[in-house]
Amino acid sequence: MNSKKTPRRLHQFFDTQDGIKIFFISNFKKADPQRPVIIFNYGLVCNTTQWDKQYDFFQKEGFQVVLHDYRFHHRSSSGKNLKELTIKKIASDINELIKHIGAKKVILFGNSMGVNVCLEYMKRYPKKAVGAVFISGSIKPPKEVMFDTNLITYVAPFIEMIQHKLPRLFNTIWRTLFFNPLMIKSTLEQGFNKDLVPEEVIVHYLKKIGELAPGVFFQLFKEMNNHKIDSYLSRVNIPVLIVGGNKDKIIPPYLQRILHKKIKKSEIYILKEGSHMPHMEFAVKVNKRVLSFFHRNIEIL
Repeated sequence: MNSKKTPRRLHQFFDTQDGIKIFFISNFKKADPQRPVIIFNYGLVCNTTQWDKQYDFFQKEGFQVVLHDYRFHHRSSSGKNLKELTIKKIASDINELIKHIGAKKVILFGNSMGVNVCLEYMKRYPKKAVGAVFISGSIKPPKEVMFDTNLITYVAPFIEMIQHKLPRLFNTIWRTLFFNPLMIKSTLEQGFNKDLVPEEVIVHYLKKIGELAPGVFFQLFKEMNNHKIDSYLSRVNIPVLIVGGNKDKIIPPYLQRILHKKIKKSEIYILKEGSHMPHMEFAVKVNKRVLSFFHRNIEIL
């Protein structure tokens, strides 16, 4: 499996059945159907760069790998109706992507909201997933657990009301807010281990958020709060590695332990000093643990 080559990144597009152009990056044109394809799914209003260290590592280990942008995100196109941005639609897009590249077996990676996306895909299309890695995920509504408080339950509707009443002003503030030094400092301290993640990574992350329409955040935040997936967990029958950080202030690690308890073929790996993005902060440790998990649990040709 080990092929130490410079990481290959082919930029490609395909059109979904409902007319959305989906952007994706892969290290192949057409998948070898005998080998699994790793598909990375990012979190709420994130971008593909959060998976760079995983993409490069697993390509060098000989895996087929895919990064993709969700509909209404970055290089993928937007539809006419923001209500078409749902977790079910994203799962459907992934299914069409898998058909487009010719994959027969997939391994799903998800971070934060990406875990919801993975679970929805597994529930709706159960035949192709042979394994999964869930990082900093939760099946609980984020309004109840983010930052270990339900304060956002009251704050989010107020912010959305301002967006609807003063859209032009709100959009201007949204695009520029992320360059505010206080926002950069707050994001670094609340979402990351500030001793392990350079400030330029945070600036890039916030810049990419500012490129998205504010409605994308509010729509997907509602989707996460309304995503009923708990009853499916007992039916998950593929190996799942659950990863978290013991210093995660956004999705506290007890929520990963709930996932571990409910998914029978799961293992759990909580990183000391890890935050909401432990795969970025401790890439070497996480990548090695995931690779070991694959070799022990998944048939990889």
